[in-house]
Amino acid sequence: MFTKTAIIAALVGLSSATPAKRFTNYFQADILAGGTHIQHGSIGASGERLFINKEAAAYCESEIIDCSTVSNATTFFYNPATTGINLNVLSPGGQEVYVTNTGELGYTRPHTLAIPELAKIQGFQYTPQLADGTVGSLTFENQGFDACPTGEKSNLGQDVYQLFARSVAGHTGCIAVTVATGGYTGLPAWAFKEKN
Repeated sequence: MFTKTAIIAALVGLSSATPAKRFTNYFQADILAGGTHIQHGSIGASGERLFINKEAAAYCESEIIDCSTVSNATTFFYNPATTGINLNVLSPGGQEVYVTNTGELGYTRPHTLAIPELAKIQGFQYTPQLADGTVGSLTFENQGFDACPTGEKSNLGQDVYQLFARSVAGHTGCIAVTVATGGYTGLPAWAFKEKN
């Protein structure tokens, strides 16, 4: 009798235990650049490039989808099979992130996966955060990124920087940055605008 009661009590305890939180390949990114004014800057997708402190150029096609079901935040999805990353969007075809032959981080136009000549879509390394209160990381070809000033100001008056892969040499006057990642479970965007 005691054994049966102990087993039932143990099973009840297991069934009510909180499952361990799983961090997926969907993530948001934060800039780490200690001692600089871009520390914890946000990444925004705009005009087929990735920037720090620039408002994301997300949009929604209201004739196709209820726009209250999408976000305007720039978040990402990592594909471990290809070592590529995509913008977290719902638009058909998705929007893939690439690195140009000059190191610029860019993304494909909506509804097409065409990339510039010599651009790379593989070579990203993503490490998810392991637990709440920790961060993961994103690198390209085992190196970090450079934030290069554009001369623009954000809507909030902040200096805007463009992201470049450090593994592609030739960036001067830039700040070396680390891209920290955190799991993302919020809404995806519909799509991000292409160049004007």
